[in-house]
Amino acid sequence: MTPRRRFLILAAGAAAMPRLAFAEGESAAARLVAAVREPSSATVLGRAYRVRFPREPTGEALAREILASLPAAARNAGPHVLRAALRERVRADFAADHVVRLDGWRLALTEARLAALCATADPVL
Repeated sequence: MTPRRRFLILAAGAAAMPRLAFAEGESAAARLVAAVREPSSATVLGRAYRVRFPREPTGEALAREILASLPAAARNAGPHVLRAALRERVRADFAADHVVRLDGWRLALTEARLAALCATADPVL
């Protein structure tokens, strides 16, 4: 096999694999919070969600539940794929009327849970 052919085969295989853009051993919660474009803005609603639903899991347990609701291919993917899967999950929540009302906002359950995760990750709590 020529070096060029070997390179093309390896490059094709690498392109087919999900891109892991997260640090080795990074927590599920940290990955999800990183996928939220404005985590500091979400924190306010996340705190309200945590007050209203105090029995909801927090931290890694909540992150694992959110990830479990996503397609398997997106769970370990890079931030762009993860964001796209989260957006699709939010659309599905609205379509199925899985929504919560917080402080005058109507949020998809996944949105509210992500906000709660951001609030949990906020060191000001």
